[in-house]
Amino acid sequence: MSGTYKHALGEYMCIFKEHPNDPFAAFCVGIVFVHMASQKYAVNRHSLTIQGFDFLMKYLNMKGGNQETFYNIGRALHQLGIKEAAIHYYKKLWQIHLL
Repeated sequence: MSGTYKHALGEYMCIFKEHPNDPFAAFCVGIVFVHMASQKYAVNRHSLTIQGFDFLMKYLNMKGGNQETFYNIGRALHQLGIKEAAIHYYKKLWQIHLL
């Protein structure tokens, strides 16, 4: 592998197609899209972001709302600079933590 996100995305998509109910596969695909959207010269930043969060929401739905999923989604939003939405998920994380 050359180390590019496009190659990683191809590999993760193959795994996701073989295991569509695996939350970790959906998470990996979503994170690659987020990383691609975060690159300095991303051409279709909006499209990459939407696709990434589609997979991250699949991950959330499959795995359920817990500390791990809320942190991972909050962190992805934070990476993209969508801080208000990231705070929402971080607060959900702390609400569970305090119970």
